[in-house]
Amino acid sequence: MKTLTRFDEAEVQTDQTATHDGEEVENSGLTPVYGWRWAALFTSLCLGLLLALIETSISATALVTIGAYFDDFPDSTWVILAYLLGYSGFSIVFPRLSDIIGQRAAVLLAWVLFAAFSLGAGLSRTLPQLIVCRAFQGIGGTGLYAMTMVISPQITPVKRWPLMGTSVGVVVGTAAICGPILGGVITEKSTWRWIYLFNAPFAAIAVLPLVLLWPRNNKTTNRQQWRHIDVFGALLSIAGSCLIVFVLNQVGAAFYKWNDAVIISCLTISGLCWVSFVVWIAVLSRKSLWNIDPIFPGKIAATRPSGPAIVVAFLAGFPYFVAVINLPERSQLVNGLTPIGAGLRLMPLLAFTAVGTAVGGSLCTKKNRTPEVLVVGAMLMTIGCGLLSTLSGGRDIEAKQYGFEVILGSGFGFFFASLTQMINIENKACNLAAVQGAINQARVLGGCTGLAVATIVLNNNITKVLVGLVSSAQLQSIRHSLGSIETLSPSQRELVARAFANSFNTEMRTCCYVSIATVLFLKAYNRHTATNTNPVISFHSPGTEALSRSLQTPQTKRLSVQYWLWVPKVRFQRAAKVLEIGVYSTIRTTTTGP
Repeated sequence: MKTLTRFDEAEVQTDQTATHDGEEVENSGLTPVYGWRWAALFTSLCLGLLLALIETSISATALVTIGAYFDDFPDSTWVILAYLLGYSGFSIVFPRLSDIIGQRAAVLLAWVLFAAFSLGAGLSRTLPQLIVCRAFQGIGGTGLYAMTMVISPQITPVKRWPLMGTSVGVVVGTAAICGPILGGVITEKSTWRWIYLFNAPFAAIAVLPLVLLWPRNNKTTNRQQWRHIDVFGALLSIAGSCLIVFVLNQVGAAFYKWNDAVIISCLTISGLCWVSFVVWIAVLSRKSLWNIDPIFPGKIAATRPSGPAIVVAFLAGFPYFVAVINLPERSQLVNGLTPIGAGLRLMPLLAFTAVGTAVGGSLCTKKNRTPEVLVVGAMLMTIGCGLLSTLSGGRDIEAKQYGFEVILGSGFGFFFASLTQMINIENKACNLAAVQGAINQARVLGGCTGLAVATIVLNNNITKVLVGLVSSAQLQSIRHSLGSIETLSPSQRELVARAFANSFNTEMRTCCYVSIATVLFLKAYNRHTATNTNPVISFHSPGTEALSRSLQTPQTKRLSVQYWLWVPKVRFQRAAKVLEIGVYSTIRTTTTGP
């Protein structure tokens, strides 16, 4: 009896074909690279991931300064919104584009967009110019994020997967740490323009390995596929995502009310876009209309674990964005800290997000405790959010807050590390881009929803506290931008601080409820055992497909694989085959002879 519980316990060679569902399928992934070439390529990809994630939060601590520079506090929120619109709107489109133009061309295009419009944002003379550049920068950013997640498992030898998972976790955590702190430091010590300009020199360095060291592709890009691209599906996805993000931001910032005609129109159009998108993808998945390849394969949404992973990514994005954005704001408004001080007080959460991601990634790849790590991460998120909702509204920061941040950060790290590893293991290379794009989009949409809910709660509390004490114009200005509280008297600022402290506790309780829903969703799993009568192993990366094939030898008498189903049983029990629903836990083979 031989038991394989680690990826590096077997020497695996990448084949051109591998067995899947009893048939031979073509391996469309990249050839793994080794030694310094792998280190250079992987470092280049991680640098793109780092900068793309930093840009999602670096503007938060500089927003007040940017609004003052252009003398436009209300519209300054579009600096963040524009990036999120580009980032979320193209999360599915950009990875799918890589299937058409090739992965190297796609990642280079992402770098060009990101670097060029970073320069444009830093050199903008008007706020509208800055907003437009940030939107296109977001498109490049989502390309860097998605392509890193897609390419890294393909170029990495199987025995280095633990190192890859740990490294990606460290990068994600480092980005979360650096974003708010860099924004505060650069804004205070220099000019806000450098929070965008510094991306350009890093881009010039990062593209060199991609140009010089790119590995061989096992499948030559078919340029004729351009006529098969799903333009209509892409437009529906972009419109649906952008409109819902716009609505959440504008209502949350009190620019519009839910019953305003603009909001109702946007919600209606967004809903129609998403319904049309689902119908369109379903039609394309069943019929080959005009030889168009759907931008998002419909079978992925109904297949475990990819479909449910999109749902839990949305749920996890809700508390993550609320905590990372609102904790520094609480430190500034309630505790009276500077942007740099607020960023430093967030270090326990962000540092342990990095530690949790590294540890969780190691557990997932070395011993494959992916389902357990995922559930534990969601539980820690629930506990951390619940504890943070008990903070008092005093001027001094309580020491226990740092401990609560450690718990919450560890939960985020465990959760995102295991979710990423699960998707990388479970999906074939040809589907990985679409799945990673959908998960990224769901996470951002969940975060935007959380921030909108948090802003609505805050504005309602501030209105209750300040109504009758300040003019309607002042109250409206404060609801649009918290930077406007500088115009208030000390006693009025104290009232705003108390309102923010109470609102923060309410927000974290809401995050706790969302995290509880995540735990309940994840706990709805079953464990299945597959034998040689129900083959084989749900490995889809190039190296692990070869491992799957190598175990199906004439000497193999029995093959046992453990699968986890972490979706509601009633809905999906009849939907998927055992081959497509699990994550590898343990392989045991009984052989005859020597």
